[in-house]
Amino acid sequence: MPRDDLRDKNRKESEPSSEEMSSNSEAAEEATGMVEESDVSSAQEDPPDPLAQLSQELDAAKQEAAENYDKYLRAVAELENYKKRTLKERSDLIRYAGEHLARDLVDAVDDLERAVGQGEAGNAEDIAAGVRLIRDRFVALLERHAIKGEDAVGCLFDPAKYEAIASVPSDQHEPGTVVEQLRKAYMFKDKLLRAGQVVVAVQSENEE
Repeated sequence: MPRDDLRDKNRKESEPSSEEMSSNSEAAEEATGMVEESDVSSAQEDPPDPLAQLSQELDAAKQEAAENYDKYLRAVAELENYKKRTLKERSDLIRYAGEHLARDLVDAVDDLERAVGQGEAGNAEDIAAGVRLIRDRFVALLERHAIKGEDAVGCLFDPAKYEAIASVPSDQHEPGTVVEQLRKAYMFKDKLLRAGQVVVAVQSENEE
């Protein structure tokens, strides 16, 4: 075979056929389409809009604030109810503070009425016994309410608890000693409820 014919044959074999060129073109177009789809997909995966995210956070914050305000209003209402209830209880306590004492006094009045009925039909001894019984009942009643009388006879005069109504010279008592009690001093717990009235001994003229 001549050399020229051989070169032409090799050139034809090395050059791609029309079918091969068409196939390569289709492959290139397909690759280009895949690249474009990849670009679109990447565009769809972009981060969300910051303004939209801020709007959602603002709505959530508003809802939380509304719930907290509602809780605040409920707490204020409960506090006001508690104050009113406490004030009423305190007012009732002050208003009816003497209720127990009053109930005991009513019982003592019943004893007095029974003593009066027995005294009208009895003798002096029965009346005296009834009066002593009522006196003892009254003393017990007062002690139940932390009210207690104090006897001052034989004690030194205490001006914080007693009033000196009179003074008498005495050889048997030290000056300033209470020799007679006209009215007891009464204490309510640790407070003076009523001052007593007493007669106090003074130095006699014979000892001078």
